[in-house]
Amino acid sequence: ASSVRGSYVQKLSLGAITAIALAAFLVGLLVFGLLTRRLTRLTRDVQQFTDSGFDPQAIQALDSAQQAGDLRGDEIGRLRHAFGRMAAKIQEQFEGLQETDRLRRELVSNVSHDLRTPLASMHGYVETLLLKNDSLDEAERLHYLEITRKHSLRLGRLIGDLFELSKLESATIRPDREWFSLAELLQDVSQEFELEASNKGIRLQAESPRETAMVHADIGLIQRVLENLLRNAMKYTPHGGEISISLEPRPGSVAVAVADTGCGIAKQELDHIFDRFYRSESADVEPSDSAGLGLAIVKRILDLHGSRITVSSRLNEGTRFEFSLPAAEAA
Repeated sequence: ASSVRGSYVQKLSLGAITAIALAAFLVGLLVFGLLTRRLTRLTRDVQQFTDSGFDPQAIQALDSAQQAGDLRGDEIGRLRHAFGRMAAKIQEQFEGLQETDRLRRELVSNVSHDLRTPLASMHGYVETLLLKNDSLDEAERLHYLEITRKHSLRLGRLIGDLFELSKLESATIRPDREWFSLAELLQDVSQEFELEASNKGIRLQAESPRETAMVHADIGLIQRVLENLLRNAMKYTPHGGEISISLEPRPGSVAVAVADTGCGIAKQELDHIFDRFYRSESADVEPSDSAGLGLAIVKRILDLHGSRITVSSRLNEGTRFEFSLPAAEAA
């Protein structure tokens, strides 16, 4: 009887131990599956993102940490959220590279076109001078040379503008800020254009307050801004028109406005006038040799100064550009 009881207890104990071990194994598998389920899903999403070639839908899956089910504060939740932000950053940089490449191709296309035209004209007139030099009289020879000189000056301006815009966009130029009188600079710049305005029959008026209007900025860059704005106004203002440049002291800043009574800008073009190589198509003026870089340079210079330029315009009534610079009270 003792032997039978011992054998029964042994079998019962062995069965119980086996059942407990099996139950523990199953519970362990269940717990392990619950613990690794989110990690497995994260691994799958990361693999999909890698294989998708920066697919926005894959990024949305990675960024699902914003959803209620992944707002846990454990390590897996934080890891998933970090991967989501990393994916969004990679996508942003990838789109930036695509935009940069698009702008590069556009720049090469525009530069090639703008360089080819004056070069072809110069080449044609120089060949004419070489082939017909003996048969040309002095007036014709001077005429051809003057045209060649005009195209060479256009090339020089285009190359200079491209070089300046390239430096501004590559962040190699830092504004050398100093205190200077904006009213005096306004007068100096307006005097540069007085003769040109007089020859075109345009009234150029500079309005400045009695005070000196001291501002803190790079005087050379701000002078370039004013020159480009006035040159643009000269181009689109007809004979008998008026251009005004004025200053308005405000709390902590001085506002500068350049207005003209020219042909104006169509509403659908206002968002593009600061783009590189953009030329207004609605302007009822003579064709210009401008490369379309002046306003792009203006915007970039003011961006470096932390200033925003605004524009308002009405067709056949005129255009007004306005920006502000920090005054003495804001220093």
